[in-house]
Amino acid sequence: MNKKKKSVHGDVVEKELVEENVMAQEISQDEFKRLTEVMFPKWATKISKFLQDLDPHKTYTMKQYCIHKSIGEIIHLTKKKVGKTNGYGEILQKKQDGYCLYNELIPAFLKYF
Repeated sequence: MNKKKKSVHGDVVEKELVEENVMAQEISQDEFKRLTEVMFPKWATKISKFLQDLDPHKTYTMKQYCIHKSIGEIIHLTKKKVGKTNGYGEILQKKQDGYCLYNELIPAFLKYF
């Protein structure tokens, strides 16, 4: 599992990303891999603007999230499937005081955004 892999952009994914994949415990391994290896490097839509403006260390209230409502309901950032449509995935986790990026995703997030 310590093999280096090529990313979508031809860059070598550093050993840390492979190690982070092993550490992911709050979200499923499949979802972690899908987000960090496929979706983060690929997204170049309105979700990209949202992610670029996102502070990965901050917890956002629903009111703060509503500024970016153009990307859809908050559920699209907390679930992979929303009814019959696809959400963006398990990017944000619900906390008692709001929503924040999963800790396991922060290193990959910082690499791409």
